Amino acid sequence: MFNEVWPWSSRSRNALARASTLVLLLVLACVAPGSASASTTPPTSTWSPSTITVETGEIEPGTRFVRTTMTWDDVSGFDSNSTFELDFLLDNYDASPLGPGTYLDRSRAFDQTPAVKHWESNLPAAYLDTRFGDGKDEIAYSVGSGNAREIEVGREYVTLIVTASGDTDRDSARLSVQLGHQRPAGCTSTWCSFDDGPGSIVEIFPAWVIPVPGAVTCGNAPGTPVAGNDGDTHMIWEASCQPGTT
Repeated sequence: MFNEVWPWSSRSRNALARASTLVLLLVLACVAPGSASASTTPPTSTWSPSTITVETGEIEPGTRFVRTTMTWDDVSGFDSNSTFELDFLLDNYDASPLGPGTYLDRSRAFDQTPAVKHWESNLPAAYLDTRFGDGKDEIAYSVGSGNAREIEVGREYVTLIVTASGDTDRDSARLSVQLGHQRPAGCTSTWCSFDDGPGSIVEIFPAWVIPVPGAVTCGNAPGTPVAGNDGDTHMIWEASCQPGTT
């Protein structure tokens, strides 16, 4: 009687259910963060920069910037679908010792990227990362490479973000790097870069050691002074930009 109302056989219904489940799994595999590659994340030293300098300051009244320069000694951890992201975050917590507020303008554009006056980078297939889904306490100004396989050993890479002035003149920041992959493969935009799970996000300068405005460097020999744009000396963080490596 049931099959007279619903003319498919139970075998057909079971086949449809299996097909629907397979389609759902394929969709999740394409868009969800993390993948099988997460369990085989390569060593940090094979994909994280070997030197990093972060600088923040004022270009002119009402205009401020964050600029990062970096180099690599080893890029063997990148494969044909790898992405790389440099995440600079300002402290906007109510309980911050400096109080809430950010040195850079923290408003967003319509596509949820930071509202910037200008940004640029010579990273391969560079993108300005979206803040979609981010909270209000840690404000991200992140630039990534949608095709990290093209990053070259020994070449200096630069990211620059210029914004209107924020609502405080002193701030602090942290910086991390992220290894990810294109999902789907071949897409190099911010919307297609997902981290690889455990071991793929590395805190280079932890919360909240970066003085803003100011500059900080890792990768130089400990105690080596590096002149800043304002004539001051950078804070030297540590010999290695890759925690846990030498």
